[in-house]
Amino acid sequence: MKSTVFGVDLRARLGEDGSRDLADFVEHYGEKWRADVITTCTDRFEGKLHGYAKQDDVREGFTRIVNQIADLRVEILRWSFAFWLGQVAVIVALMAFMVRIFGS
Repeated sequence: MKSTVFGVDLRARLGEDGSRDLADFVEHYGEKWRADVITTCTDRFEGKLHGYAKQDDVREGFTRIVNQIADLRVEILRWSFAFWLGQVAVIVALMAFMVRIFGS
């Protein structure tokens, strides 16, 4: 570990024992501060990992929604085709009716 060095004026004012005690104090709380920073970073990292797990749940939800939309699209195409066939049948019947009336 690095030894904390104080200026000449501070050492003169505190004395040799005071400056040594201050250096010990700074080193002790510096280590405590580092440990707190590491703990905080670890907690944030774990929180982000849990957030990514939730994002996977969201992705699965979106995948389900996309599949439902695709199924709905197929269903709409089926109904459109049925409607188109019905329209063709009506037009053919109308043309046949017109040919009978105006053709004779």
